[in-house]
Amino acid sequence: MMNPRVALKDFRITDIELRWVHAGKETGQSAPVATISQGPPPADGRQWFTQLGVQLDPSEGKSGYHLRISVAAVLEIDSGNEEPSPDKLAYLAALNGATIMYGIVRAEVASLTSNFPGGRHVLQTIYMDEVIRDQSTGDPEKPSPPNQ
Repeated sequence: MMNPRVALKDFRITDIELRWVHAGKETGQSAPVATISQGPPPADGRQWFTQLGVQLDPSEGKSGYHLRISVAAVLEIDSGNEEPSPDKLAYLAALNGATIMYGIVRAEVASLTSNFPGGRHVLQTIYMDEVIRDQSTGDPEKPSPPNQ
């Protein structure tokens, strides 16, 4: 059994706030925090709206970057001849969409920060499956792993 294919159809950066916070000679960053949300399931099960938010702050008492960024995307899922459950489709759209969008966020942040006093900052990688599992609350806008 093959997993359905997920393709990015379009994306937009919907919000961005980035600044260098100077708090002394020492620098340090907290780990980035990601949040994934989704629109309602599409009637045809193919076009999914997924949004990724990323936050980053300097470590306590240190200089570093303050970042808030949101990216929204439309993803298309091609299930082929299979008929995955709506839960699995939602999970695949969230997991793949957030992973794709985080790559976009990492590239944008690296590019923008290259001209800041703190120099180029490359965000650490994030395992999006952990983000989904950690934020799984029963809220229909917050994706959950599919029922096994």
